[in-house]
Amino acid sequence: MLHVDPTTAERTALMRMEPGSSCPAHDHEQTEECFVFEVGFHIDGQDYTSGDCIIARAGSRHGVVPGGLLLHWIALATQGAAASA
Repeated sequence: MLHVDPTTAERTALMRMEPGSSCPAHDHEQTEECFVFEVGFHIDGQDYTSGDCIIARAGSRHGVVPGGLLLHWIALATQGAAASA
């Protein structure tokens, strides 16, 4: 975690994954903004490369994600308290 705002529950994390590793398919309770630093990948029918920004809206689901990402979660207005990453 790079930053957690205790008031809004917004948080920013840097996640580097080893080659061949992945993040499993999952649902998004909050909106998630992802910036791809390196390693292009293909997810849900779309190709992404270094420099791309991906926004997964609250309530969305996506498949397995490989690669190095900067993640920024935006808490839902109704949540209030910080949620765990």
